[in-house]
Amino acid sequence: MKSPAAMPGFLYCADSSRLHPLGFLPHLAISILTLRPATDRSFGGRCLLTYYQLSYIYFDNKEFDMDYPKPAVAVDLALITVLDEKLCCLLMRRHDAEIVGGDWAIPGGYVHIEEAIEATAERVLRDKVGLSDVYLEQLYTYGAPARDPRERVISVTHFALVDADRLGQAIADNANLLLAEICADWNEETGGIASAHRIDGETLTLAFDHAFILGDVVKRLRGKLDYTSIALELLPPLFTLRQAQEVYEAILGKQLTKPAFRRKLLDRNIIKPTGKRETGSAFRPAELYARI
Repeated sequence: MKSPAAMPGFLYCADSSRLHPLGFLPHLAISILTLRPATDRSFGGRCLLTYYQLSYIYFDNKEFDMDYPKPAVAVDLALITVLDEKLCCLLMRRHDAEIVGGDWAIPGGYVHIEEAIEATAERVLRDKVGLSDVYLEQLYTYGAPARDPRERVISVTHFALVDADRLGQAIADNANLLLAEICADWNEETGGIASAHRIDGETLTLAFDHAFILGDVVKRLRGKLDYTSIALELLPPLFTLRQAQEVYEAILGKQLTKPAFRRKLLDRNIIKPTGKRETGSAFRPAELYARI
């Protein structure tokens, strides 16, 4: 029998002495395990244990190209902020609305064959939005067969909370970007689709399944409010309890009772008083707080 190392593409299993073919990805230079026998004398030399050391070789496996459909993979980014007490998302204008079903979409792009998902997300953020150093959290993977009318596309969607001023600068540098208000008229338990609107109230048409994606973003944010401090990411380093309540109300889409909200927020021990007070207020200056 030939040595396993002499048979590329097969993994020798020492426990069962069988050969198993490894899986291949078409047109990629991938790593294939090769095995080299070695010995280890154990138990005072009373038994001889044979094991295999692993090493890697690389080769172009075009000859193993498989005949099956290969869907495209994309990354989409939902960049969320609160502006003027409204929950907003950055949208990008589509110039093929008659094909994709809407004039606006969250920024996205295809995953290159040599690219990791995270690298694609960073590239889309940089090239299409003009931002970097944004913490992106993976939301869901969307793979409905007809979600993109052009071809079969699977989307790995991420979301991030971004300061409104940073998104405002991105919009100033790119006329195809827009900050739209996101409305979700359902409670946090049920979920549903979200709609997008201009500041003047005009409803925007969303491409692909992005109304469902934005609905999932809102549901995720609302669900995280009670057990994380995620809403505080949209506040400046020093903030008032009034500002904190405005962010929570924007995410929840409803008004909160001031005394109950403040008591609950303080009881969670996620913020602390700084002893400082805001300046420039026409009324009694409010105390400033910071994240713990």
